[in-house]
Amino acid sequence: MTKTTKSKPEPLIRDFYADTDQIAARFGKSKNTIKRWIKDRNFPAWQATPQSPYMATEKEIQAWITEFRNRCKNCE
Repeated sequence: MTKTTKSKPEPLIRDFYADTDQIAARFGKSKNTIKRWIKDRNFPAWQATPQSPYMATEKEIQAWITEFRNRCKNCE
C-alpha cells in the first residue's frame, strides 16, 4: 500500500487581486498574514475606501518581491 501525500495547490496568479482572500491564495498564506505584510512589510495593497477590501496588482507584487529579496541579500 502506497502512502499518498496531499500537495499544496498551486497559487492562482492573476493580473489583479480584488481582496485579501485572493492575495492570500496567491501566496498560500492566511488573510491575517497578508494584512500583517501590508502593515509591517510595506506590501503593495490599497483600499478604495477605509472599509473596502485590500486590492493589489501582480505587477506591483512582483516589484515588491524583487525589492524584498534584494533587501534580504544585503542583510547577509
